[in-house]
Amino acid sequence: MGKAYLHGQAGAGFGEENLGTSFWYGAGLGINFTKRIDAEFRYAGWKQNEVNSGEGSNGGIYNGGTGTPVYGGHYSTLGLRVAVNF
Repeated sequence: MGKAYLHGQAGAGFGEENLGTSFWYGAGLGINFTKRIDAEFRYAGWKQNEVNSGEGSNGGIYNGGTGTPVYGGHYSTLGLRVAVNF
């Protein structure tokens, strides 16, 4: 049987169109079946601050120009990665 591994990650994510910087974090648990094939179950999450700049007159990044930010909060994903290494 292959070797199991655990990894962690953390860092900054840089958004487009005035979305600013977010904090990313995650972890994964995987197994190397052979030297060329492995699989990993992973979690990634990020915290995005509310966007507080921009016009918003045409809907833009604000909710219909009301001044209410439409982006911000905690987000996360779960995934399964299967890889063949060349």
